[in-house]
Amino acid sequence: MCTKKLYQNFVLEYEYKCDNLLNSGVQFRSNVYAIELILDGKGKNKKIAAGRVHGYQVEIDPNKPDRMWSGGIYDEGRRGWLYPGLRGGDAKAFTKQGQDVYKPGAWNSVKIECDGPHIRTWLNGEARADFEDDMTPQGLIALQVHGVGKHPEAVGKTIMWRNLRIKELP
Repeated sequence: MCTKKLYQNFVLEYEYKCDNLLNSGVQFRSNVYAIELILDGKGKNKKIAAGRVHGYQVEIDPNKPDRMWSGGIYDEGRRGWLYPGLRGGDAKAFTKQGQDVYKPGAWNSVKIECDGPHIRTWLNGEARADFEDDMTPQGLIALQVHGVGKHPEAVGKTIMWRNLRIKELP
């Protein structure tokens, strides 16, 4: 499910409840095109299929408790993990904080703030990601659900969102 409107500078807040067998996220400043796209990956071109949503994603990551990067930023379809990852953050400390902050089986709150290249996230009121990246200055917002693939135990499990609010910044 994607917005039709493109957003640039904003604060997005929402709550989610996710079965611990699933993995999901919320795309922001993301794009989808009707034709195949070749992105310049700084020396390594990346092919993005027509119709594929790609871009920044705030991760919902309860199915990997040894990693627990909920509130981290993954660059879907492009560069992979940005925070922790290419744009900073200590993976071990990020995991420890995620294990302490995430509420399994309960509603969790997320805040995303994008102001120019500055991107920040919070999970249940605790700061998670804080970095700068200017690859995509605007894009759509989308709710993402991963396929269960080779994990039949995840069939029929759910993720729910509520209280989605967006405030555009100047």
